Amino acid sequence: MNRRGGCSGAPPRALRPDPTSPRKPGEALYEAVRYLLATYQSRDRERACYSDISISECHALEQVVGTGGCSVNDLASALRLDKSTASRIAASLVEKGYLKRSGRPDDRRAVKITPTATGRALEACIKREIVARQRRALEGFSSPLRDELPRALRALADSAARPSSPSDK
Repeated sequence: MNRRGGCSGAPPRALRPDPTSPRKPGEALYEAVRYLLATYQSRDRERACYSDISISECHALEQVVGTGGCSVNDLASALRLDKSTASRIAASLVEKGYLKRSGRPDDRRAVKITPTATGRALEACIKREIVARQRRALEGFSSPLRDELPRALRALADSAARPSSPSDK
């Protein structure tokens, strides 16, 4: 039990799909993705993300480190957030010392956010921990499935990102 009285770890058993129940095309995938997301979102509830940053701040830090720096508008677009939310997240990471703000020479009104050495180190630590967890999660899978899974997940994400057609409704 955690301090809030709930159990951290796996999501409620009701979310786990029953592989034996008959489904229409797409339903099994829907249930599996829903279960996967619920499982990932319910881990480590006592620890917001890593160190002293929230999950949203973690995503923002990964984005800024990955690009080497960007504007708040670019960050908002990449994370699919509104500008005010991205600005608030960036300000929090600046305050914590993980990002720094600097003027852009091409536009004095614009501000570029870049990672600090501390921010890059934290992002690298977070990535190492996540990769280690993923490696452990894949240990029970066959080698061909371990190789195919990242490609299939990227293809699924790409497909989900495309606008739906009228026939999908």
